[in-house]
Amino acid sequence: MHTLARAALSTAFGTAFALAGCGGKIAPLREGAETTETALSDAGVASEIVVTPQITAGANHACRLASTGQVTCWGENGFGQLGRGTETFTEGPGSVVGLDSKAVAVAAGVAHTCVLTASREVKCWGSNQQGQLGDGTNDDQLSPVVVKRLGIGVRSIVVGDYHSCALLATGGVACWGYGLYGQLGDGVVRSSSSLPVIVQGLGQGVVAVAAGANHTCARADGGIVKCWGQNSQGTLGDLRVVNSSIPVDASAIGTEAVEVSAGTERTCVRTALGEVKCWGRGVEGELGDGNASNSLTPVTVSGLGSPAKMVASGAFQTCALLQSGEVKCWGWNGFGDLATAVKTPVSIVGLLNVASISTGSGQSCSLSEDESVKCWGSNYAGALGGTSADNALTPVPVELK
Repeated sequence: MHTLARAALSTAFGTAFALAGCGGKIAPLREGAETTETALSDAGVASEIVVTPQITAGANHACRLASTGQVTCWGENGFGQLGRGTETFTEGPGSVVGLDSKAVAVAAGVAHTCVLTASREVKCWGSNQQGQLGDGTNDDQLSPVVVKRLGIGVRSIVVGDYHSCALLATGGVACWGYGLYGQLGDGVVRSSSSLPVIVQGLGQGVVAVAAGANHTCARADGGIVKCWGQNSQGTLGDLRVVNSSIPVDASAIGTEAVEVSAGTERTCVRTALGEVKCWGRGVEGELGDGNASNSLTPVTVSGLGSPAKMVASGAFQTCALLQSGEVKCWGWNGFGDLATAVKTPVSIVGLLNVASISTGSGQSCSLSEDESVKCWGSNYAGALGGTSADNALTPVPVELK
């Protein structure tokens, strides 16, 4: 989700998926409209969509998107967040039901999950108490429902704890769900919105979005980052501790960012040189600079040893996939061998040919080039996807069906 990051989650598509970089246009959403007219041009859309496999970790559940477009989820299912049509407490790995088009992106929150489909719809399921499913209701859903008012011009999706966002083909961003901290970005502080609203003040040049627990960030072409939502720990990067319901410049980082990742009350970016810089909450070592304190300005993660090619922020941990092939993590280690703050990156053993990573509340997962998955950390509600009920100090294979 981020946090359950990662959301967050900016999404990589295969080059055959035209909306990943070019493609059609969509008319902007209008406040209060149930639907929006679209004017999507299919010129240049390839006949076959290439799906890039993906892993996403939520609070106590996780999902894998396979190259076939199939989504497999496991872990806690008390709100139906696994998409099986059931709401049993915990489930092993199994396919999401009710997707009439293959998925091209997946993102998990605390207790809900969303996909972007090949038919260019966004569908969500699970807990909907804050309207995070975007269907205009607050009713939990045990199988996928279509997010309203987005049309078919969506490039990518991200999910925070209880809110969700979509990057539109126009380069704008729409968000829905929990909004008490301003994380929906439309200038209105509200408890929630069960329908998408347009983020204000971004322009049309956004190329990636990341959702943290209660804040959201967008990266524009050129590396400029803007954030909105909860800011009590300096999470938004504007050198203040005041929440914002509209995007503000993360001014201290300049134009260095080629990737942005959002966690719980902190934000991290990866630079073109492969450095990782973080700011916001750091009392559990989440900023990775050797300290256990918050920072209003970006600090450089120390001890990576190799340039990073991906960064994933979770609730209280952050991980980086390095160009060397290693995965290193830092932050709270309460489900590892010591319940302590790990203030600089440590290597995760037992991982080979890693393609991507995701970090949730207490567990982290890696996806290998052969589409196999390993997870480590907390196994509450079966979040690690295996038969053992124990937490894992080192990565264990997820028993995918």
